[in-house]
Amino acid sequence: MDCMELDRSTIAARSMGRQMHERNRGKFMLAFLLCLISSSFVAKAQTPDPKPPGPPSDPARPPLIPLPQLENWSFLKDPSKRVDFFDPIKYVQIGDGNSYLSLGSEYRIEYERYTANNFGVGPQDQNGYLMQRVLPHFDLHLSNHFRIYNEFQFDYTDFRNGGPRPGLDEDRGDIHQLFFDVGSDVRTGNGVQLRAGRQELVYGRGRLLDNNEGPNVKLSFDGFKVSVDTRGGNVDFFAVKPVNPSPGFFDDAPVHGQSLWGVYGSNIFVGLNKPRADIYYIGFDNKNASYDVGAGREIRHTFGGRFAQPVGKGLDFDWESAFQWGAFTDKSIHAYTVQTETGYTFEQSPGHIRPFLRFDVSSGNSSNDPNGHTLGTFNSLFPRGAYITPKMAPPFALDNVIDVHPMTWFQPFKHVETSLGWDWFWRYSTNDGLYAFPGFPIRNGLYGGYPLIHGNLTKYSYIGQLGDMEVRWSPAAHVIIAFNFAGTINGAFLNSTAKSNDITYINTGFTYRF
Repeated sequence: MDCMELDRSTIAARSMGRQMHERNRGKFMLAFLLCLISSSFVAKAQTPDPKPPGPPSDPARPPLIPLPQLENWSFLKDPSKRVDFFDPIKYVQIGDGNSYLSLGSEYRIEYERYTANNFGVGPQDQNGYLMQRVLPHFDLHLSNHFRIYNEFQFDYTDFRNGGPRPGLDEDRGDIHQLFFDVGSDVRTGNGVQLRAGRQELVYGRGRLLDNNEGPNVKLSFDGFKVSVDTRGGNVDFFAVKPVNPSPGFFDDAPVHGQSLWGVYGSNIFVGLNKPRADIYYIGFDNKNASYDVGAGREIRHTFGGRFAQPVGKGLDFDWESAFQWGAFTDKSIHAYTVQTETGYTFEQSPGHIRPFLRFDVSSGNSSNDPNGHTLGTFNSLFPRGAYITPKMAPPFALDNVIDVHPMTWFQPFKHVETSLGWDWFWRYSTNDGLYAFPGFPIRNGLYGGYPLIHGNLTKYSYIGQLGDMEVRWSPAAHVIIAFNFAGTINGAFLNSTAKSNDITYINTGFTYRF
């Protein structure tokens, strides 16, 4: 979305079109309820696991996910394992030893349409637009101890009124990842590894560090990472700078005004396939931070932990909490978040239905006095691009927000997965504003959220609601077809401070990976 600052000048337009606003709200509610009813009906169909058609996969064959740098194709050294059409290029042996080259790519094309994009502020596109991206990569293993990985990014958006959104829709051609690994065993990641260069950082569920998956343009970082993998878990030490995804050809560069460093321990207390525990520290230096009380340099430290039971049979959960401290201009930072997901899979039910509940609290500032001595606004750093819904770019960040998000996941047909959800949002502090989602769009060449709507315009807490639905189908190996529908019903805070048209969103896409 086009994140534009909304101020008092937009309030006067609120009363115009109120009747149309209410009719649109009713239409959206009716459409979503019909989708909910019809999807609940098809959930009673037969429900084997939604795997792509074809022969059963070799246990060693890695899944084709948006993280190809994690794939290990060395098992194809055995010619009898090569059963897929692309296997000859997934393992190209070099010499007689353990050196090989692996080639792959992702192609994705999507049609996307908003009504009242950015709550109706700014350029609107009633006809929708087309987005395409191509992510070719090569993975060169010159031994068990040295590896070079390269992934390009070609992202294009056509027919969009107002042009591509910065940092979100288009990067015509650039190096998304280019790093080398040196270590004990670069195929499996066991032992100690050093990674240097441009790379993705994806941890946990992407609440704080992610590759911005969802939107057309992905995020990467320039820097170093040292990974230590043992039977007791994995620990990563990193020092990086975020990369600014400029729209031209091979012009992406690190954001010199921002630095990120930290340590992330994964699964350090318990074994795989059991409840896991993560613990982490993240430091962030941002020379151009912006909050409701002003702008300036921010040095923020985050210490947090995550406790999770993987999704499977019966109860699952994913609970995370973090505390932040540091300094913003002359203020001390004291902020926190608690983010939870708790679900239950009814394995014997039609569709293997899994209802679950997400509940998030991220603190806001208790005062709108620019001369105050503390800042209580939580900073979500570099979260997943489609964290709130499976696909739609979030209309706002979850900083200074409380949200309750019940959802349901099920398998209505063979090779099909469906999710339905409804989210309610409130401001944590009525003295703090509502913030733009980090990176949507890039502002002044820098990642980071900024005040989307200032908090002193109203004392209302209730922001509004957001409903979402996703259907994903794998009709053949390498192929995913998806449909997403979402929309907002604005609450008292938005209705009293902004041109508060309700948003509706449709996305349908085709993805091919090998």
